[in-house]
This record gives sequence, structure tokens and C-alpha cells, in this order.
Amino acid sequence: HLSIIGYGPLEKELREAAAACPARVTFLGKIPHREVLAELKRSDVFLLPSVVADNGDMEGIPVSLMEAMALGVITVSTWHSGIPELIDDGVEGFLVEERNAGQIADIITTIESGEVDLASMRVAARAKIEREFDNRELDTRLEQIAFTLAGIVPATEPVRVAEAVS
Repeated sequence: HLSIIGYGPLEKELREAAAACPARVTFLGKIPHREVLAELKRSDVFLLPSVVADNGDMEGIPVSLMEAMALGVITVSTWHSGIPELIDDGVEGFLVEERNAGQIADIITTIESGEVDLASMRVAARAKIEREFDNRELDTRLEQIAFTLAGIVPATEPVRVAEAVS
């Protein structure tokens, strides 16, 4: 079953193509983030086939891919912009050429066939997110850089302030 989250300029064409098999495709449209996470948790595969727009616009590293990887969902995306920095093809997920439906179908077939150790891929994906995209760790590193540039030596312990109330 394919659930499509969001919308875009090709939605009409997608709906027309999906009309031939309505029980197999659901269009969810724009949904709240908590519902997106719930859909990811119910999914076996997250497909995000990013492409360069006609006007040259590209996305960087999509947060939705990071969220799927952190939840242990197998990701399939494209060799696009910053995505290969996030997904090492065949290690943390799969990458295909932009606008290549045949490659996407082949990867889905490979996933279904059991030819790939999906458990190891899920672990590798989660580990990469924890190692390279943890916001708390990144904030700490940024703070250290800012202190260094400002010539300030940060305290090793958090500063505690007591307030007297009279």
C-alpha cells in the first residue's frame, strides 16, 4: 500500500494514475507533524524521490529523511543535492537517479525479496542520525565554536543562580 503525504503540482496526474487501483493508494495531503511521524512508524519504506525543479531549485538534506532513518524506516531517495551526505547507498538506505521510476521499482523489489539485510540497514541509519545529526550535540559544538571565536573559556559546570526571596 502507498500512502502519499503532502501535495504538489503533479497531484492531479498522480490521482488519475492511482484511480486504477484505489485500494492500494491513499492521498493524505497535508497532515500535522505528529500524524506524519505516526505514518512513518507504520511504514516499511519511506520514499522521497527529490528532483531538481524546472527553475533549478533543490532541497538540501530533507528532515523527513532524517526522521524516517531515526525511526528505523528503510529510506529510498535520489542522488540529489545533499541527500548523498545523509544516505550512503546500500548502507543507511537506497539512492536512485532522479526521475527514474524503474530504479525505484527495482529497489522496492530488492527490499521485498529479502536480498538485503534490512535490520543492519536500520541500525546503520539510526546510528548515522545519532552520530551526525543530533541537535543537542550540534548545539554544544556550535556553542564551543562561538566561545572559542569570542575568546571566552566556557565554564565546565553549568552556572547556577540562587535567588533570595524576602
